[in-house]
Amino acid sequence: MSVIDLRPEEVPGLLKRHAKEMPEAIARGAMAAAHRARTRLVRVSPVDLGQYKNSWAIKDIKSGNVRNISVINDAPHAGIIELGARPHKVNAAGIEALKEWAKRHMLLAAVKSARRYRGKKAKAELMSQIDEAALRIAFAIAKKIEKRGQKGRFIVEKEMPTIQRWLAMELARSLDRTLRRIR
Repeated sequence: MSVIDLRPEEVPGLLKRHAKEMPEAIARGAMAAAHRARTRLVRVSPVDLGQYKNSWAIKDIKSGNVRNISVINDAPHAGIIELGARPHKVNAAGIEALKEWAKRHMLLAAVKSARRYRGKKAKAELMSQIDEAALRIAFAIAKKIEKRGQKGRFIVEKEMPTIQRWLAMELARSLDRTLRRIR
């Protein structure tokens, strides 16, 4: 980063003459930091089907003279992944979702053992066994959620010091470029 020497008496005049460039430089720096933050959050996001990981986005909202640049995740379960949930009952749709999750993870192991099974009847029997086991697992997970809730991952909270450091760096870089250009 370069150093720009200014006398104290030069600063107010410089800022007044270039009042439009400074907010734009700040917005450019904030947007650069937001892109870095989004990339980082995508990289550290847990993945099952990818909906949470793929739901990270940057929102740039302008209202009058105010500009709000945010990194958000609009996946329906983002809040639960981030903050967790208190103990609660799991409804039938939740049990079915847990069952499907268990089946996806069990199928990896089942595919390896499926080589032993020959014929449609044997494979149908294997799938039936997987279904039954997945349902038992789903009920066990639901019981645990009912008793203990769900633990949060605090992904954004853990990454916040890094994101804040990037914001300061990107703001400094953008303001530096602007000041070098207008001086």
